[in-house]
Amino acid sequence: QRKLGMVDVTLNAWKEVQSKWSNLQSIFVGSADIRVQLPEESKRFEATDADWKDMMKDAPSMPNALLACNLEGRLEKIESMLASLEKCEKALADYLETKRAAYPRFYFVASADLLDILSKGSN
Repeated sequence: QRKLGMVDVTLNAWKEVQSKWSNLQSIFVGSADIRVQLPEESKRFEATDADWKDMMKDAPSMPNALLACNLEGRLEKIESMLASLEKCEKALADYLETKRAAYPRFYFVASADLLDILSKGSN
């Protein structure tokens, strides 16, 4: 029963990392402006991105969820990636907030659209 509980906790954390990673991946990998404006977070995301890709590359080799989720250090690794992605999200939100403070009309623009505007701003 303890092992099944670990599967539940691990899979929920895994799904959360996947969701955050997929949202941030296009921002940090696809936008040179964001990499320039947030260099520390870009490096943090790159490290997490590499860890995530390694873990996902190895995932098909262990189709048994009970074994995969109870692997030594698996949950800790996922939680570490989650913490890193949350720091990236926070830094990105703070960056957008500074842009909104400088240009109040940006308060009426969704974050995704604002990122698109800012990344193309020099064009």
